[in-house]
Amino acid sequence: MRQNSFNIVGLAVALLCVIVFATIAVAVSEANRRTGPRIFQQSTQLRGIHQSLVTYANSNENWFPGIDELGEDARITVEQRFQILIEEDYFTPEYAISPSETEDVTEWDAHEDGKDPITAKNYSFAMLQIPSEGGRREEWSQTVNSQAIVISDRNTGTQAMPSSIHTKPGEQWRGSVLWNDNHAGYEQEDVFETKYGGGLNPSDKLFEAEGEFDALMIHSGN
Repeated sequence: MRQNSFNIVGLAVALLCVIVFATIAVAVSEANRRTGPRIFQQSTQLRGIHQSLVTYANSNENWFPGIDELGEDARITVEQRFQILIEEDYFTPEYAISPSETEDVTEWDAHEDGKDPITAKNYSFAMLQIPSEGGRREEWSQTVNSQAIVISDRNTGTQAMPSSIHTKPGEQWRGSVLWNDNHAGYEQEDVFETKYGGGLNPSDKLFEAEGEFDALMIHSGN
């Protein structure tokens, strides 16, 4: 009789575990079903924005917007770089907004005089900060470097605790990144092995610079 009781309890526990795991699997599957298309579309947009940078560079001595053909700073803020690309019809204003956007971000709309500047409320993504010299500056050009990130989801948290539009406040940053060879991925953290200039950075934080030869992604200003 005792043996039978143990068998029944064991069966009940096993059944409960199956139910719990099945519930988790269904929840994960449903979450992937809802977010998967948005992540795919976002990666497509990042690759499209990068292709626009490359097209611009073809007639600008290989420099992306923000640096002129002489290698000098020119309309260098992130806002100005997006403005160049949108004003010159490399892509439309809505293309600069993530399909996963949860903040108050709206499409840029130039009025009749076409003079309204783009602000950080008109786009979702961060771009590589451009220093006065160093490897990071060199990567804001057509290098095809598979270890240099040049566009990413922005940081909606702090430097110490990065977050993104894909996470709840206080949760670890995760999001899309675009490398300079045009490959994109959706990553679970903000630390990568990168190479800017001649130095390899095995644990490079996207939103924190240790010099001019590592990543620093910014959403506004320079």
